[in-house]
Amino acid sequence: MAFTLTPSRTRPKYRLRVPGNQAASNPKDVAVFACEAPSRWQCFGMRLLLSVVLLAALAPLLQAGDIDLLVYGATPAGIAAALTAGRDGARVLLVDPRGRIGGMMTNGLSHPEFRSFASLSGVCLEFSARVEAFYEKGYGRDSPQFKDCLRGTNAEPKVNLSVFEEMLGEFPNIRVQRCWALENLRCSRGAFSNGSSARSLEMALFLDAEHQLHSVAAHYFIDATYEGDLLAAAEVPYSVGREGRSEFGEQTAPPSADDQIQAYNFRMIMTRDPANRAPVRRPPGYDRAQFCGILPLLESGRIPTLFGTKTPAVFKVQEPPLPNGKFDIDDVSDGLVRLSLPCENADWPDGRAGTAIRSGPERGFLKPPFSRLGLAESRQPILDGHARWCAGLLYFLRNDVAVPPHFRDEARSWSFARDEFEDNYNFPEQLYVREARRLKGVYNYSERDIQCAPDDSRAILQQDSVAVGDSG
Repeated sequence: MAFTLTPSRTRPKYRLRVPGNQAASNPKDVAVFACEAPSRWQCFGMRLLLSVVLLAALAPLLQAGDIDLLVYGATPAGIAAALTAGRDGARVLLVDPRGRIGGMMTNGLSHPEFRSFASLSGVCLEFSARVEAFYEKGYGRDSPQFKDCLRGTNAEPKVNLSVFEEMLGEFPNIRVQRCWALENLRCSRGAFSNGSSARSLEMALFLDAEHQLHSVAAHYFIDATYEGDLLAAAEVPYSVGREGRSEFGEQTAPPSADDQIQAYNFRMIMTRDPANRAPVRRPPGYDRAQFCGILPLLESGRIPTLFGTKTPAVFKVQEPPLPNGKFDIDDVSDGLVRLSLPCENADWPDGRAGTAIRSGPERGFLKPPFSRLGLAESRQPILDGHARWCAGLLYFLRNDVAVPPHFRDEARSWSFARDEFEDNYNFPEQLYVREARRLKGVYNYSERDIQCAPDDSRAILQQDSVAVGDSG
């Protein structure tokens, strides 16, 4: 049984209640205690502390003897880490808070952004080869699908998902757990021989979709989330926003640090194929007034087309196309109308509490306490707002009588692909989180790491590198 803290009818008292706001049937199961009327932060702290203590005591424990490595975040990086450790014989638990593994590669971001096939290596190269083999086997080497997959780097999200699941399924020592959200961590503290403090992770507590808790002990932990949730729960130092120019000597950085983070948006998979076009439904919470501001831009001719490869289009059509006539639809940089919502994502990295601290005098000195509930309450409205905007904009352009007819016709010629994201109205479930928390580690990747070596077109060689990246 799980408990949370809720106010009693008498303001200075608080009582424990079972989920669903139903009082416990046995009076002995309810603890009532008197206290001064707490502040908002005190109430939050009490709720977090009591919930974690009670839930941890009741959760089933998976011993460290069963798990060598716990990877939180089934993103491409998390899957690669799990596969690499699994091949070495490690017993791996790969956990993701969502129901769909693969991160953005299975949630719409299918357009490749690398400069050379020669840069592909490791799990990335193996994955691409398997994707290419899928299209060769299914359609033949002379097919447009095989050509459009670009050696397996430019694939449909459902194909990426299938290949990821196939690769993980080949290792019985890799267990994948979906819909488990990190609740808390247990750490031990110690010291190194030189006197510096040390902290090691021992156990993670997860909440599943049925509101049951699971304690997992492991020897090693990897944070592979886009947000850095595990590192925050472990109280590892991190930053949010842009560092100042002097911190790492980056010439393209702002003169002083600020709170700005890149805007987020959904990467929608759309098609013009009538046989595969899904209905575009009116999204929940749709408000026509939100979209009327685009009408003068359409009528003035400042936006000549809705779908295109660059500004002033509204929906960016990434080229080349994906196999089977699908397209990765992105935000248009510097566009008059954006799919992203700049500044609307400020609370995403570490919640409203983090935003409040960064905007106050405590900036640089305090970090908000990790709270799954607090993060969910901050992120869900952002997720819903972006989905409502992206889907609502397309619905408006297709259906509103105030939209000029030729624009309505263009919008109606595009739709979400019917065979993608079939369990979510053909819309991706994951928002493209371009940046969030950044770990302050032993070594911090910075501008100098991508500068070319003298008399060379390649970056400076790092003798102790652990990975190779390529973007362009």
